[in-house]
Amino acid sequence: LDTDPEGRLVQLKPAFGGSIVAPILSNTSPQMATVRPGILTACEPDRSIEPLTQDLPINDLGEARVTILESVSDESLEGVELEHSRRVIGVGKGIGGPENLPMVRS
Repeated sequence: LDTDPEGRLVQLKPAFGGSIVAPILSNTSPQMATVRPGILTACEPDRSIEPLTQDLPINDLGEARVTILESVSDESLEGVELEHSRRVIGVGKGIGGPENLPMVRS
């Protein structure tokens, strides 16, 4: 991964058996890429930097467009590392707050 002079994400993809590397540029925003575990070296955290947090208001989202068909929970899987998980479910502010996590877990 790299960025071009305009700040766009550049993905470098090996092609033709690795004999050449083709740059891939996104035409839309946001720009995202996926990488396999272990491809990039981990950086040491800079603990002197204070993260910027900002509360954003969430307007009425209307009725949910998703229907839950089935929910499966296995308490023995608590603490499993992500790379060994069959499924990973992420939640954000859309659930309303930490008090609603039990709803996601059920």
